[in-house]
Amino acid sequence: MSIIGEAATAKVNIPEPTAPYVKFTTNANGDIIGAKASGLTQIPQYFCDSKSHLERFTTTESVTSINAYAFYGCSSLAQVTIPSSVTKIQKYAFANCSALDLSALPSSVTAIQTYAFQNCSNLSLTSLPNLTILGEHAFDNCTSLALTSLPSTLVTTYNKIINGYTFYKCTNLALTSLPEGLTTIGTYAFYGCNNMPLASLPSTLTTIKDYAFYQCHNLAFNSLPDTLKTLGSRAFGGCNNLPFTVIPSSVTTLGTYAFAGCSNLTLDFPASITKLSTGIFQSCTNLTLTLRSPTMIGYLSNMLPAAAQVVAIYVPSDLVDTYKTANNWKKYAAKIQAIS
Repeated sequence: MSIIGEAATAKVNIPEPTAPYVKFTTNANGDIIGAKASGLTQIPQYFCDSKSHLERFTTTESVTSINAYAFYGCSSLAQVTIPSSVTKIQKYAFANCSALDLSALPSSVTAIQTYAFQNCSNLSLTSLPNLTILGEHAFDNCTSLALTSLPSTLVTTYNKIINGYTFYKCTNLALTSLPEGLTTIGTYAFYGCNNMPLASLPSTLTTIKDYAFYQCHNLAFNSLPDTLKTLGSRAFGGCNNLPFTVIPSSVTTLGTYAFAGCSNLTLDFPASITKLSTGIFQSCTNLTLTLRSPTMIGYLSNMLPAAAQVVAIYVPSDLVDTYKTANNWKKYAAKIQAIS
């Protein structure tokens, strides 16, 4: 591979070489600010090392892979040409490229590996190509990411999960749905996506892991699928105005603090749920509960907020007095009523 340099102000025309090459452009201080590659099949690891001022990069259609750490930490990089020959963006390829302004990826890309775009705060993608691999932390802390949907190709025979931290703190994420066939939303997958207007969940979903939707204040789905079995710890913690009101009877596991810190929360629990978890409603405000268990649900540490934050607790009529006189429950006696 040839490497050729030229000053940004140079007026001498240098012929393009025929062998694979990278030609660099420098500024008046000798800092590399531009790179043009031709004939390469891969952008090598650590390509951006010692090029902290690199602002733009272009390459030809021969490239199929942007290798791991290729542009890692290249904080000045704003413009990149990703040709339609590229199929893989490897781990950490663009991590910490905070100036990267990329609004589209070519349809040829099928794999975005772990941490590929982590901390790319200027990344403004609104759609993704037909990916089959989307790794953990792939878009972690991409605060300008504006995706409205995810490709159905993400669901395969071997992959039915949104991986952990994939969209962590993507505050501008605009997803309204998730692909059918998904069974699991990973740990911290949508943590802090506080503007995401998700309107539905897949009918195949079985597991929402710890902190999956923590502090997602704009959720719009009005029901949970009746395939759901597990809600992880703080899965919906800190969410305001959760739109759904019924916990399906399919749920068998409720993680600790699952709804802690939620405001304006109304939930109806089926008869099949006979116990709740530690701290499940800690620090909630304007809480309304319906507990249909045929036996009194035992009170666990920090399970409910202060009585002043509880609107009503509805229980089977034959258990009203039992709840009102039970230790820990009796402080909510004025709020406990029979299910009508």
